[in-house]
Amino acid sequence: MDARFYFVLGSKLIGLYCLVLAVIYFVPVIGSFFSRTDQRGPTDYFAIIYFALILTPVLLTGIGLYLIKDGALVHNLAFPENGSELTVGMESLFTLAIKLYGVFLTASSLPPLLKVLSNFIFLRTCRTILAILLRTPWELKRTSCRI
Repeated sequence: MDARFYFVLGSKLIGLYCLVLAVIYFVPVIGSFFSRTDQRGPTDYFAIIYFALILTPVLLTGIGLYLIKDGALVHNLAFPENGSELTVGMESLFTLAIKLYGVFLTASSLPPLLKVLSNFIFLRTCRTILAILLRTPWELKRTSCRI
């Protein structure tokens, strides 16, 4: 067995890890839909956060199924030469472990990345609300703004 075989096996295990993460991130999404159904108005600002909540399990499921089913793009990136047999020695095992760890880090950093992006977009779109919330009570009386 060559190093490519072990890499394919490891990437399938990482795909299974992505599917478990998708289930974990899907559970809070269900509760957020039920709590949001009767609210309208100011909650439209939070739509980007709800979009990221929905997008996270969908992307994790897609990545997990891709790694389990095929994953040819990832396999070809890690091992571009298909015909050469790589022996499984200490150096190739270390290289294999580093490549698998890179796939693992990429898959596990997706949910925090989406959370940070959604929070950043939320802050950029709600600049006026934040400006009102960060004013002192004296400035609010002066400008006659009400919260």
